[in-house]
Amino acid sequence: MLGKTNITALSESATVTEIEDYKWIQIQTGIYSDFKKVIYQNGYLAAITADGIIAYTTDGEVWQTHVLEYEDCKLNDIDWDGSRFILVGSHKGINPFGDGTGELVQRGLIVVTSNFDTYEVKDVESTTGYAREYFLVYPTNGKYIVIASVNTAPGSSYNIKTYEYLGNLEEKWDSEKQKSFFTHSMAKNSKDIIVFHEENYVGGSSYYIERINGSDGEVYSYTNVKVSESTKAFECKDELYAMLFNGKYSLYKLTNSDECMLMSSEKNFAFVDGVYFDNCQIFINSHEMLVVKKGELISDKTVDDLIEIAPELTMNCITKAFGQLYIFGNHGVILKSSVETNNEEAITVQALSAKKALLEAKEYTDERYTDFINLVGTMKPFTKDVDVNLNGTNDVRVLDLDGTEECGWYTEDSIKFITAIAIGRGAELSSPTIAKFPNDNFPGIYIFSPKNLTGPCKIRIHIE
Repeated sequence: MLGKTNITALSESATVTEIEDYKWIQIQTGIYSDFKKVIYQNGYLAAITADGIIAYTTDGEVWQTHVLEYEDCKLNDIDWDGSRFILVGSHKGINPFGDGTGELVQRGLIVVTSNFDTYEVKDVESTTGYAREYFLVYPTNGKYIVIASVNTAPGSSYNIKTYEYLGNLEEKWDSEKQKSFFTHSMAKNSKDIIVFHEENYVGGSSYYIERINGSDGEVYSYTNVKVSESTKAFECKDELYAMLFNGKYSLYKLTNSDECMLMSSEKNFAFVDGVYFDNCQIFINSHEMLVVKKGELISDKTVDDLIEIAPELTMNCITKAFGQLYIFGNHGVILKSSVETNNEEAITVQALSAKKALLEAKEYTDERYTDFINLVGTMKPFTKDVDVNLNGTNDVRVLDLDGTEECGWYTEDSIKFITAIAIGRGAELSSPTIAKFPNDNFPGIYIFSPKNLTGPCKIRIHIE
């Protein structure tokens, strides 16, 4: 058997037609970071994490990952301009001085790619200071609107302001407009950008909503609604929404006529994102989903209509791709919808390693592929005692999975079951994990070091 999976074999005609009845498959990519944004364009489904990792696929089945190798890299947004993807965020870089020296600071990062294989950094000069971080990018008429945090006087934190840039990402910006001191949640659709600002003053702060016209960059303010730092903006069906909390939750739809339309009030929906799929508006919060079908009103919905998707996971964004729904969350969570009904569990865990191994096997010769299949098919359970030093805080690597005799000839793709026990301590260690970090030569088995287990310890690893 290639890979590890607990997917139940599919039975004929075991399908559902209602979104509420969908099952969800958890895809494991080896990413443990929090997903921030997702996009489906030009045949690519791509998601970015807060710490600079891109996960992408062209079929929803086989996933690839790329790590932007910049110190303290952070990604905030991704978009498509018709020929390439643009990613924006920040990293630690040099801010040069006029005398040829410089200082190491947080600097804005703009990266473009057409295929997630090769990347180009765009360094655009600003006349107002240096960009500390880029929050959002919006392609428009051959140029780009970019929202940035700018240090207008290096060396002083009091001169950090929000700017709206416009330009073609080459050399210098065409225009630079100062907006406010701090920027929080943002969202965009095909016409506009919505930004939630915080304006500081002596003794407090005020919060407000701005709409930036995507065509000409003109700014409009919404004055009929009170917002806060916790306000969440998102897009659904090319419409912009704001989830507000001022002692109670309220959902507003923001129109390009500068109106805030109250859609729902005093209901603990706490939505973070939405998508239009199969003639339904679908909204998600951290753990649940609400389906609003054609002809239904969200104002008629209650918390009893929420569908629990991932009670032990945190969901951040949702999109549609390849005829299915995909949800991305914290700790590398990717959930894919399934219309199959024969699995009893709400979420079926599917490892990517099997499909990835099959993809790579196409490059093998017939002889090497046959040898690999025969080896996996004859593998026997393997047990090994390993001496490690537990630190009580972090993951500890206990065994290399390099396909040698030292690990029972196992590799990442041939394992379907692992246990780890601390011998003499009477403790079974939870969730041994297969991972490969940047400094690792091979994937390996890691265990989390519990606080009550520190110092030298013998770990018994069992693999099947």
